Amino acid sequence: MNDKILKMFFDIGRWTKAIDKGVGKDIKKSELIKLCTEDVRLSMAKAMKDGRYLIAPPHTAQIPKDNGEFRTVYVNEPMDRVVLSIANDLLFDLMPEMI
Repeated sequence: MNDKILKMFFDIGRWTKAIDKGVGKDIKKSELIKLCTEDVRLSMAKAMKDGRYLIAPPHTAQIPKDNGEFRTVYVNEPMDRVVLSIANDLLFDLMPEMI
């Protein structure tokens, strides 16, 4: 992974924004608190740099529709949801023409 992109990925402002979003998405505070620790972020950065960080496969959830039926949605693990939010945010910063 490019060191410049990795440095941008782990910018504290970017993480603060993503964790705030996580609070609004009802991710457990205990999960979000883990992501606030420097040790966890450093180990994640090392795993990403070494190509060892993998997004866990999403699980399915049934969401009720207005008509009483259900629809299936795929939900990522809490930590991965934050990481993917940061990746999405970073992508739009790096490629604003995609907006």
